[in-house]
Amino acid sequence: MDMSPQMAAEELLRRKHLPQDWKWCLVRGKDAFGQGTSADPLDTDTTLRKVKTRHHRQTGIGLITGEASGGIVAVDIDGLDDGHFGPPASEWLLKEKLGDAYPDSNDTMR
Repeated sequence: MDMSPQMAAEELLRRKHLPQDWKWCLVRGKDAFGQGTSADPLDTDTTLRKVKTRHHRQTGIGLITGEASGGIVAVDIDGLDDGHFGPPASEWLLKEKLGDAYPDSNDTMR
């Protein structure tokens, strides 16, 4: 069975493949929805209980970045740039700035 990115993230959390001290919110698309905010994030156990009884408008879980999850940072650099498909200019600029510290992986959490 193929899993959506949302289902895959929930399964990784369920199997304890993601840090258990990270904090979460419920999402609809890419927007926070319902419970879990930067000011009042959900812990892992609460998140897993809530996705079991998923509201029909909730489509997945989102990671709360910053201090709540140990200082984790997310950088979103995908999309179109100058009307061309492929890596946007912002990605090339980030690679240039980070040099050898630029992550080798092209993985994303959705």
